[in-house]
Formats: sequence, structure tokens, C-alpha cells
Amino acid sequence: MNHRVQTLTAFLADDPTDLFSRYALAMEYRKAGLIAECIDQLYVVLQHDENYLGAYYQLGQALVAQSRIEEALIIFQRGLDKAITASDTHTASELREAMAIMDLNTD
Repeated sequence: MNHRVQTLTAFLADDPTDLFSRYALAMEYRKAGLIAECIDQLYVVLQHDENYLGAYYQLGQALVAQSRIEEALIIFQRGLDKAITASDTHTASELREAMAIMDLNTD
């Protein structure tokens, strides 16, 4: 296991509610090709904070990587709704684009 994963895991052992470290751990898992572990961590982030907007895009992408397309679309849409409510146009744009690409690939 790489040093960053060990460090982030230690942070979470001290404070399991540290969502920044949990999100960072998910990204490290994704880089390592551990997609299921990435997904698990991102779901935990969103369970604790449904307004952690970046997690929606990353979770959707990880679900796509596992061919869980319907689930990814649900996550992208949920994130888009939250981004619109938060007036976060950048995140909303990213989520719309991800959904559009998926729609093009399913035709």
C-alpha cells in the first residue's frame, strides 16, 4: 500500500468524520485501480455530507468504470440537483457534460 493511503488511513483512524481525508483516500484508491474501494469511500462521504459536490462527479465516474451505468446516472443527477441548489455552475456543468457523454455512448 502506498504511503498516501497509509497516511490517510491513519488520519481516518483518528477521526472517521474527516471527509476531506476520506475523499482523498477515495482518489488514491482510484489511482491505484481499486475502484470498488473508491466507490465505498465516496458513498461514505455523501452519507455524511450530501452537499460534498465533488464526490458526485468522482463517484459517478467510478461507477461508470465498473459499468454501473444506471447507478452512475442517478448519482450524476443527484449531484446536478445539489449543484444547482448551491449555485455551483462549474460542478453543474461538469455533471451535465458527464451525463451527456454517457447519453451519447448509450445510443
